[in-house]
Amino acid sequence: MNDNLSEHLGVLYQPVSALLIYQQQTGQFRENCFVEHYDIDPAGKAVNAHPLTVQESEKLVAALKLCTSGRKAHQLHKTVLPPNILYMDNEPSGAVVWYTKKMSIPLFFTESLGIKCGVANIPALVWKVQAKNLSVFAMTSDQRPKEGTKLYYAPFFNIHGDGKVCLGTVNTKMENVKNVENLMDSWQEFFFNSRFSHVLNNPINGNCVLLWKDLVGSGKSFPKKVLKSTQLTLMDILK
Repeated sequence: MNDNLSEHLGVLYQPVSALLIYQQQTGQFRENCFVEHYDIDPAGKAVNAHPLTVQESEKLVAALKLCTSGRKAHQLHKTVLPPNILYMDNEPSGAVVWYTKKMSIPLFFTESLGIKCGVANIPALVWKVQAKNLSVFAMTSDQRPKEGTKLYYAPFFNIHGDGKVCLGTVNTKMENVKNVENLMDSWQEFFFNSRFSHVLNNPINGNCVLLWKDLVGSGKSFPKKVLKSTQLTLMDILK
């Protein structure tokens, strides 16, 4: 990863260039297009208009690829980046970090826990995938996290104290993953479609079993007060 990771966080992106596409509207050559490239000055104004050059086109194509070494399906979606993505490292062993807002979702538990399976409300989460490792943390707000946003232990079972998820025998083989959105969705499915079975690190202020017994099927909002601080910020998990 780059040393200055704050440059990659969404809130710090700055516009540097813009493309304006002209298309012929009449005649037999309606599909003909002309692309004009603008630089963006420090004040945010478009300047230095000129036709898009071959060299600039090649740079654009390179920027829209997430892999260069034969890795499967890490090409960007047509929207370039999903709005909830926080960081992406283009290296073969690089990380992808994103967040999800609070939601209602089906949860599955082993019989030994004595918790019925069902739908429950969960807090906002921060996800990190690097190689074949998944880490999950919680947040107290749905707002897009910044580099200084505090992270809390994800209030689930099967998670180590450092946030890494024990996936056990879950099959994490990915097929037909064509873009980063597929990648993110797949890891979330691996996590939520597996059965929670054991406490590796008490992740909340209180009893985790009693918490989910109370929440599953009740429709109650997730109580933020039970979240336990990790003493980490978003920036810490990007280092």
